[in-house]
Amino acid sequence: MTDNCSRASGIVALAAECGSNEDPECESGDDNDGGNCGDGSGEGGASDDDLEIAEHDLVVDEGEFMTDITIEGLVGNNSDEMANYVQVTARIYDADGNQFDSYLDNTTDLAAGNSWSFENMGPRGAEDIDSYDIAIEDITW
Repeated sequence: MTDNCSRASGIVALAAECGSNEDPECESGDDNDGGNCGDGSGEGGASDDDLEIAEHDLVVDEGEFMTDITIEGLVGNNSDEMANYVQVTARIYDADGNQFDSYLDNTTDLAAGNSWSFENMGPRGAEDIDSYDIAIEDITW
């Protein structure tokens, strides 16, 4: 766990900088830039770099029977073209650095200059989470 993360009431309170495990092909996002992955096969003038995760945050909902987590955020389309399909994937890691879950959300028809609020929901309890990373992993222009 990084120095910028803290435990509160037995649940790890995560900020964007807590995502420490990275896929070599993806960037883990932070407060200044979002993670971004893709194959760079955008047609026309748009490229996968034109989509960015502008913000993201881990939300913990302590329910009566189970604690649920959601990773919410915002993806911006900074191109002049519509993104026909966008998928955001969040991977969740335990204290030993082992990935134990992943969540995804997707949208279609993200217009040029617009943004999309994503919500990666998962059934796993928050008590096991130490870090996460997030990336745009599938884009179709």
